[in-house]
Amino acid sequence: MKMKFSKIFFPFFFLLVTGYSNAQPYFSRVDSIKVKLLGNPIRNPWTGGLNFCQLSSIDLDQDGIKDLFIFDRTANKVTTFINKGTANTVDYVHAPQYAGKFPALHEWALLVDYNNDGKEDIFTYNLGSINVYKNISTTISGLKFQLFKKDLPSVYNAACTGSPFYLYVSSVDVPAITDIDNDGDMDICTFDVGGSRVEYHRNQSIQKYGNADSLDYCLPTSCWMGFSEGISCYSLNFNITCKSEGGYIPPSKIQDGAHASSCLLCLDLDGDGDKEALIGDGGGICNSIYALTNIGDSITAKASSTYDQTFPSYNVPIDLGTFPCGYSLDVNNDGLKDLIAAPNAINVSDNFQGLWYYKNVGTNKVPVFSKQQNDLLQDNMIETGEGAYPVFFDHNADGLMDIVIGNYGYYASTGSYPSQVSLYENTGTASNPAFNLVTRDYAGLKTTNIKNINPTFADLDADGDQDMMLGDYDGNLYYFVNTAGSGNTASFSLAQAYYKDSANTIIDVGQYAAPQLLDVNGDNKIDLIIGGNSGKVRYYENIGTTLAPVFAIRNMKFGNLEVDVNNIYGYSHPFMFKQGSTFRMIVGSQTGYLYFYDNISGNLNGNFTLVDSTFQYIWEGTLTAPNGYDINNDSFMDLVIGNYGGGVSMYYGQPTSSAIKEETSLELSATLFPNPASGSITLKIDPTITGIKTLQITDLLGRLLHIEKVSDPVTTFDVSHLPAGMYLCKVQTPNNGNTVLRFVVQQ
Repeated sequence: MKMKFSKIFFPFFFLLVTGYSNAQPYFSRVDSIKVKLLGNPIRNPWTGGLNFCQLSSIDLDQDGIKDLFIFDRTANKVTTFINKGTANTVDYVHAPQYAGKFPALHEWALLVDYNNDGKEDIFTYNLGSINVYKNISTTISGLKFQLFKKDLPSVYNAACTGSPFYLYVSSVDVPAITDIDNDGDMDICTFDVGGSRVEYHRNQSIQKYGNADSLDYCLPTSCWMGFSEGISCYSLNFNITCKSEGGYIPPSKIQDGAHASSCLLCLDLDGDGDKEALIGDGGGICNSIYALTNIGDSITAKASSTYDQTFPSYNVPIDLGTFPCGYSLDVNNDGLKDLIAAPNAINVSDNFQGLWYYKNVGTNKVPVFSKQQNDLLQDNMIETGEGAYPVFFDHNADGLMDIVIGNYGYYASTGSYPSQVSLYENTGTASNPAFNLVTRDYAGLKTTNIKNINPTFADLDADGDQDMMLGDYDGNLYYFVNTAGSGNTASFSLAQAYYKDSANTIIDVGQYAAPQLLDVNGDNKIDLIIGGNSGKVRYYENIGTTLAPVFAIRNMKFGNLEVDVNNIYGYSHPFMFKQGSTFRMIVGSQTGYLYFYDNISGNLNGNFTLVDSTFQYIWEGTLTAPNGYDINNDSFMDLVIGNYGGGVSMYYGQPTSSAIKEETSLELSATLFPNPASGSITLKIDPTITGIKTLQITDLLGRLLHIEKVSDPVTTFDVSHLPAGMYLCKVQTPNNGNTVLRFVVQQ
């Protein structure tokens, strides 16, 4: 995330904020700041990055045009785009207001209209099975879902008799949800527990009820198309006969080699009325998708032993590192279903040019795919591969703050992840910022081989220019001196690798060192604080001089703060700033929520006050990295926030609106019923409290389970997936009034 700093140049980086010196800062997302990539304007710069994505179509705004839903496995993150609908054009605009309308999704999520009402429903992973959420959107209610089926069942025999089991889908797989037998309802094909064969779960809704409203499955065959996968990539066995035809095969009985992960897309590629299979694999370097031709029919499928191992071999074959998956949707508004290929293997696949767009130049009956680009949507956003650690820094000393963004790395075919730093130069004005990407290898840092570059800047040698300190993956620091001199474009030279403290010991915070340089104790010398994977922040006091800093450890757990205490790692990323004369701190975390701390000034050896662990409900993905500056010169600090998806988001600072009555409490203005609850619970809010409210569900340990935006005074939400116990429901109004209600879930 990008944060705004004051435009006055201090010898250290913190913000003196006027206008509301004692009030909690308030921020609102802004997508209107213009950005260019090497001189070319981009449409959705502040989207937040995309890495390992699954794509589906859905009408988000009820205007009759199919928009775009993207689920990113990087952080189980939903990103939504409105389709402007221009014919024969990829025409999407980032629309983050719809992302919060979706329930919590994990591992994989596909949108499919199972009941033929024209509205795409949600199929998503749930503990080895599938949860289905019905789309109940209307023009009045807007986008809305309710749980329809939990742990989708299927009868594991060809006769469809007996007790059903949960329909198994691995957390690392992506199933195919489509009408295999052409009877009008949605079937499911997925790899079995052993990972070698495809189970065909036939939907019986049409046969049993005459409509597609139900999801009633049984298993006519557990080796659909009669093939199995071996251990290595593209190693296939054909003409397989199921050992228990029409029944479930226990993993102990499977003789084929199990595969690590697989995804399926079932399409009719040759116009004969049955479905072929496009399959991507994880495990090993399975960088392409292979296509199996169905030489059977829609009822009895059979794979030809002659298959396309590098689909589409007639054009440009898909090549995405490992575990590419295919998605079928019309992305250019020409009425034809195109093909999008994207990686699904986190940390071992392309993270920068990972959305390969193949235009359908044939027909929907017989599609022909022609590659158009390998960075669909990614070419119109600030995208830094994996990880984004933005900092405001005036690199050319023109008085306008630029943005420097470090990262974890860009995927390379060698399997390495070279870390680099991007420079976005501010080409706007003091009150109207605009940015242009100058380079993705600022200061030539790629050649240093520093891993997970996390920058901060300050004048460490009192020569009038800003020097640079970098944190790295191993928890160490690198010091680069700026040799340019005051008023000149920065020029950096490595002065000390593996930076040492006053005891001549290499500073090491474990992993993911996230440093910030600023005067912490008010002695006009630059001090050092460092976050890291522990979730804590260390404080090093400068006991040297303004010309030659020497950092001495003062506190291994500064302010006794720790983010994400219930997780193994916290990945704290601190941004400490002055608001008036008062220090405050916003800290990014592994879960992605921002922690806001107060009670810092005059209390450097005490415990800071945790004001909010989900600060203003801002969530832009995992491993968030906040930084701040008053980028539009309105006396309010703005925020830029990076995330592990490799993107950044911008938030403008604002005063709490004086036109709205300040609410310090909503006590007795909101109720939950029934309480205790089992299937669902209803929240009723005083109808005089207008505007968009934020609803947050946590357990008693503070772990966030659900968050959404609501506007109606009465909202019903599903709790059937929650274990029995007590939970907290926090409701926050637009002007920060809030209340917390307890409720009980019983089975």
